[in-house]
Amino acid sequence: MVNDARFFNELQGRTGVRSPYSTYSDWFAQQDNARLQTKSKEAEAFFRRTGITFNVYGQSDAEERLIPFDLVPRILANSEWTRLAKGIEQRVRGINAFLHDLYNRQEIISAGIVPKRLIAENDAFRLHPYCRHGYRAHGRE
Repeated sequence: MVNDARFFNELQGRTGVRSPYSTYSDWFAQQDNARLQTKSKEAEAFFRRTGITFNVYGQSDAEERLIPFDLVPRILANSEWTRLAKGIEQRVRGINAFLHDLYNRQEIISAGIVPKRLIAENDAFRLHPYCRHGYRAHGRE
């Protein structure tokens, strides 16, 4: 396995294969590169066929793009996952707080942090019947 300094290689550490990847690395080294490329193309075709795509709105070429995908899994040590999970949970709480405010008091708009026109003129901002009486983000009262 070549460790190219231009790219970050999650499998390789400074002194060799990182411990979370030790078993996977042995298996991966025995795989046929052409077969892996074929499997990658099959996965891409499946994603396109089943609509696992997204658009970047606001760009003139808002074409559908594939969700980033790699045949090589991200394998995390427990310590890495613990740190990552804390960050993910923090972001979810932040997004829920933002949505709760947006569909209720709109203090973020009143404070001038988010311009009202960005919300009011956005086609994605919809007031569903349950939102007319306030959005309740998970875990909030």
